[in-house]
Amino acid sequence: KQHRNANRADDLISQAGSEYLRGLNDEALMHYMQARDIARDNGAYLLEAEGNYGMAQVYERRRDYNSAAACLRACLANRAHWQDYKPNYVSLIERHLAEVEAKLKP
Repeated sequence: KQHRNANRADDLISQAGSEYLRGLNDEALMHYMQARDIARDNGAYLLEAEGNYGMAQVYERRRDYNSAAACLRACLANRAHWQDYKPNYVSLIERHLAEVEAKLKP
């Protein structure tokens, strides 16, 4: 069941990415959120991070920088579980978080 749920989360992330590229922000956000929740419930930490990262991109597009930063921090919060599998992802997220935080400064 866990494997099937991880596959479902992965499918939702793919779908959300496609929606994001087409400018369907509400749909993308909803599917990234569903993927994140399924992944979190099944201990699929990397998929959870990917869901949060996608949500951050949608929030940033909406100029909701506080929510974007919160999602990026959530990605990094569980990095100990996935950073060995995708080490360059940490620096990408940290760079993105710094850019978003810069937009929060007055």
